[in-house]
Amino acid sequence: MCEKNNNLLNFADVIQQLPGLFAIMGLDSRIICPNDQIIKACGFQSESQFIGTTAHQMHCPAVESAGTFISQNRQVMTSGVSMSVLDIHTYAHKAMQLLTKKRPYMKNGKIVGIICHSMEIQSQTFSQLCATLIISDKYYQEKKKGNDRSYLIGTTLGEELLSKREKDCVFYLLRGKTAKEISKYMNISFRTVETHIQNIKNKLGCESRSDIIEYALLQGYLNYIPQNFINADISHVLDVVDPL
Repeated sequence: MCEKNNNLLNFADVIQQLPGLFAIMGLDSRIICPNDQIIKACGFQSESQFIGTTAHQMHCPAVESAGTFISQNRQVMTSGVSMSVLDIHTYAHKAMQLLTKKRPYMKNGKIVGIICHSMEIQSQTFSQLCATLIISDKYYQEKKKGNDRSYLIGTTLGEELLSKREKDCVFYLLRGKTAKEISKYMNISFRTVETHIQNIKNKLGCESRSDIIEYALLQGYLNYIPQNFINADISHVLDVVDPL
């Protein structure tokens, strides 16, 4: 069970009162201290059953994304930088749309694990965003994962060869948008979009739009959402076309 002490403010009691799904995991991504919400969501009956397990032992369809969850944990622990994630997964009792924050768990100045806190999305805007992404990305996703998705929000990708605006363009290119459409969505001129796309080609050594898409898929850009998109209405991505 979670460590308890005689302090006036008991840590285990506090996390039980936190809204959403909360857990602390060790360096091996095994559960150390969860709240009741995450225990139930992952299909367990008690804290004692859940503690010591990893995402690979979840009793729910989201287990298909266990490798992704653990990879994210490793990235946070290696970099020491927090990560924001838009999660769309089916848990024990229902499909959930979550905004997740993963942070390094520190003790005596050292990273000893990870803190994961997820809040279920209730707003219509976020529900629209999730539906939009599921439809627009279906072409690329593994069938066994169904509609489950995990998108990094504004996270550094690799060596960061591309500027923020160039990554915005890649987001739209992956979803089949033309330069003319991108100029409308980004509120910039068509010529500026063409310049961004040419710069992307030059930086990545690509000769065509298909080359950009192939590179972007290999580098994980499909699972990346620019930070500013979370605060914007991106319902226009619903105008899905064949991305290739």
